[in-house]
Amino acid sequence: MQPPLLCVAIRGLSVATLGLATLGLTCRAEQALSAAQIALYTNCQKSAPASLIDNCTAAIDSKLFSGLELAGLHLERAAGFEAAGDGNSASMDFNRAIELAPGNAGMYFNRGKFFCGRGDYESALRDFAAALRLDPGYVAALYERGRVLEYRGDTAAALADLSEAIRLSPSAAPLYAQRGLVYFRLQDFKRAIEEENTAIRLDPIEAIAYLFRAKAYQAAGRTDQVSGDVDTAIRLNPTLARCVHWNGQVPLIVPPPP
Repeated sequence: MQPPLLCVAIRGLSVATLGLATLGLTCRAEQALSAAQIALYTNCQKSAPASLIDNCTAAIDSKLFSGLELAGLHLERAAGFEAAGDGNSASMDFNRAIELAPGNAGMYFNRGKFFCGRGDYESALRDFAAALRLDPGYVAALYERGRVLEYRGDTAAALADLSEAIRLSPSAAPLYAQRGLVYFRLQDFKRAIEEENTAIRLDPIEAIAYLFRAKAYQAAGRTDQVSGDVDTAIRLNPTLARCVHWNGQVPLIVPPPP
C-alpha cells in the first residue's frame, strides 16, 4: 500500500489542501478515528482565517490528537495565522509542529515557505536543508531552495538543485521555468528560452514561464516576441501584472521574489 502523504512528508501542500479529515484517516490507517475526531478535523477545513484558527484551536484543545495529527493541526493553524497577518502566532505554531514531528520533512518545508514569505531567506534555506536531510528526494524543497538560491545570486547551487529536481520529476513544468531563469542570470539566453519552451510544452498554462521567456526574448534582442508573452502571462495569472513596468512600449520585467 502506498504510504500516506503526510505520514512520509507534506510535499509542499498545506494541510488544508490535503484535507484534514482524509489526513487523519490515512495517518491512522490501522485504527479508526472517532466521530468526534473526524468532526474536529473536518471543521478545520474552513477557508476563512478566523474560522480556521478557531476550529484548529478547538481541535488542539480537545486533547484528542497527538503526534503527527496534532502537528498537522498546528501547521494548519499556522497557515490561518499567517493569512490573518499574525506572523508571531504563525511562527509559534510552525515551531510547535516541528517539535511534535521532528522527523517529518514537510514540517520544515512549510516553515521554510513561511520564512520566504517574510523575506527571511537565511532561515528558509536552513529549513529547506533540514527537509532535504530527512528526505533527499523532496522535489518541492529542491525547487524552493533553488528559487531562493537563484534570487540570492548563487547560480551554481540553484542550478544543481533544480537539475536534481528535474531528474526526479522530469514532467514538472515549474522546474524548467525556474531553471530557465537561472540560465537567464547566467546570460545564456538561448538556453533560457529553451527551458521556458519546455515548461510551456509540458503545461501551456504555466503563466510564469511566459513571463520568464519574455524576459529572455528581450535580452536576446527578439523584441517582437516580448509583448505577446507578457500578455499571455498576465491573462493566465493577473497577479503577474505587478512584475511588469512599462516604459512606453518597452516592459521592464522583474520576476517575483521567492
